[in-house]
Amino acid sequence: MLRELSRLGTASAVAELYFLSPSAVSQQLATLEREVGVTLLRRIGRRLTLTAAGELLVKHADRILIDLERAEADLAAHQAELRGRVRIAAFPTASRLFMVPALTAAGREHPELTIAFEEMETHEAVEALRREDLDAAIIYEYEVLGPLSAPDLEIVTLFSEPLVLLVGQDETQRPTRLAELADRRWIAPRADTLCHAAFVAVCEAAGFTPRIDALTNDYLLTHNLVVGGLGVALVPTSGLVGMPVTLRSVALEDPGLMRRVCFASRIGGQRRPAIIRMFDTFLRLTEDYQDL
Repeated sequence: MLRELSRLGTASAVAELYFLSPSAVSQQLATLEREVGVTLLRRIGRRLTLTAAGELLVKHADRILIDLERAEADLAAHQAELRGRVRIAAFPTASRLFMVPALTAAGREHPELTIAFEEMETHEAVEALRREDLDAAIIYEYEVLGPLSAPDLEIVTLFSEPLVLLVGQDETQRPTRLAELADRRWIAPRADTLCHAAFVAVCEAAGFTPRIDALTNDYLLTHNLVVGGLGVALVPTSGLVGMPVTLRSVALEDPGLMRRVCFASRIGGQRRPAIIRMFDTFLRLTEDYQDL
C-alpha cells in the first residue's frame, strides 16, 4: 500500500485499487509506520505524502516484490509438470480472437494447469496485475499515447496493427487524412478506455475535436452503427473481423495511427514456466493471425 500511495498519490486512489475504504488504508499504513518505528508519512492539508524514509522503503518494496516473484518462478521451474493456477485477462477483441484456442491448447498440453480467464480492458488489467489479482494479461498500447507507464511490469509486443477509417460502402468521400473528416459524426470507444483517449488524441492532432454521437467498445455494434449511417469510426484492423460487405475500410496518412497488442506480466513473474508457456502460445497464435 505504501508503494501504491507513492505511485497514485492519494489514499483514496489506493483504497479504490484494493477495494477498501480510505480509512482502512490509512489504518494499515499507520500500522506499518508503528512496526518500522520510523515516520513514513506526513499530512499536508488532507493529503498524505511520503517522507524521505517512506520513499526509501518504497524502493526496497519494489525490489522485495520482484524478488518474491522470481523466487516463486524459480521454484515452479523445478516442477516436473506444469501445474497450479494461472490467472489471465485480455481485452475484448483479443479475447474473441485468441482466448479460446489459447485455453484449449493449454488444457490439451498441460492437463494439470488451470487457466482462469477474465475479460478486462487494458487499464483494468494493469491495475489487477499490480494488485496480484492476475498473473498475465493481453493489453494494448497506442503510438499516439506512448508506452504505458508501468515500470513494475514486463510488457512485450506481440504484434502491431494500424488504425483505419470505417465507412459505408456507398461513401462518396475518399479521405486520406483525418482533417478531412472534421465535420463528420463519429462512433467512438467508451470514454473510460485508452481506445477513447487515443481516438481523441489523433483527432486533436489533426486539428479538430470530434463530434461523438455513439459510444461502444463492441466492434460488431460499431459495424452496424456505421452501416446504419449513424457515423464513421476509427478502428484497429483486428476490429474489422466480421465486417459486413456493406462497409469499407480506408487507410489514412496521419501519423500515430498504430496500436501495439502486448503480453504483460509482473517483473520476476514472467520467468514462471506457466507464464512463459502462455506467452509462447499467444505469440504463435498472433503470428498465425497476422499471416491470414
